[in-house]
Amino acid sequence: MTIDKEIVQKRTQEILSFVRELETLSTISKQDFLTNTERQYAVMHVLQLTIEACLSLANHIVARESLGIPNNYQESFALLGKARILPDAFTEEMKKIARFRNKLVHIYWEIDLDMIYDIITTKKDDFKQFVQYISERFL
Repeated sequence: MTIDKEIVQKRTQEILSFVRELETLSTISKQDFLTNTERQYAVMHVLQLTIEACLSLANHIVARESLGIPNNYQESFALLGKARILPDAFTEEMKKIARFRNKLVHIYWEIDLDMIYDIITTKKDDFKQFVQYISERFL
C-alpha cells in the first residue's frame, strides 16, 4: 500500500495546531502553572492529543510502508527510526514521548507537574521536528 498523503497532511496539521495550543498554554509562569489545576488539566489534555496524533501518523506510515508490526507505542517510533525515516537520536526522544503518553493516560495520578511544565516549555519543538521529518519524506 502507499502512503495516504491526505492522512499525513491532516495529522501534521493537527499536530501543529496542538503545538500552537501548547505554546499559548505555556506562557504561564511555572509557579502559576503548579498552582492552577485548570491550566494543568488543559495542558495535559492537549499534550495527550498531540502525542496521540503523532502516534496515529507513525502507525499509518508503519502500516503503509510495511515496516513491521509494533507491539507498543514506543515500537511505532522505533520502526520509523529503523527505516531511517527518523534519525536515531530523535527516535529515542519520540520513544520517551510515547512512554510518557502511557503514564499520562494510565498512571495520571503519578504525573510530575514539573516534568509537564518542562515538556511544554522545552520539548514542544520536538513535535514540530517530527512533522518536519515526516513532511520532508511523505509530502
